Amino acid sequence: MKRLILIATIFVLFSSFIEFQSWRPVEGSVAHFKIRGLFGMYVKGTLGDMKAEIDFDEKAPERASISASVSAATIKTGIKKRDAHLRSDDFLDAEKYPLITFKSSSVSRNGEAYLAKGTLTIKNVSDTISIPFTVETVGDNRLFRGAFAIDRTHYHVGKKMIGMGKTVKLDLTVFCEAQRPR
Repeated sequence: MKRLILIATIFVLFSSFIEFQSWRPVEGSVAHFKIRGLFGMYVKGTLGDMKAEIDFDEKAPERASISASVSAATIKTGIKKRDAHLRSDDFLDAEKYPLITFKSSSVSRNGEAYLAKGTLTIKNVSDTISIPFTVETVGDNRLFRGAFAIDRTHYHVGKKMIGMGKTVKLDLTVFCEAQRPR
């Protein structure tokens, strides 16, 4: 019995010292988006200048923390005039609201993947969303991939328009390097 108590005590002491690894995105990490446009064709683009602090350990995802942002001014669809309009106050108002942010409130295992729940803020409008994601080991680094959809009109990104869908589908590709353990 004493041996069992000793083993349990050692386990509790050492499990409290699990070191989370902190991850930071490298250049090239990007948010891809697409939205239905005229005649059912999709407009595709990217949002860049991604910044993030990801504290994550696959063995204890419930203790993870994710805080990320992209710059609204970096929106690119391949057409400069459209990009300028999307940055204007008609859509993202990038000058007044330069960042689109996400802050997790919880992370959990979801089968072979994970689920981050948290607050997405666009143009000073915040709402709770869920982002399913996967994590791949690439050498000493990690590749986080997630996908989710939002209603752009909920965040006051453009008005309801004929020929423009309300649902924006986002795919995140975040390649991260390890930072010092916490």
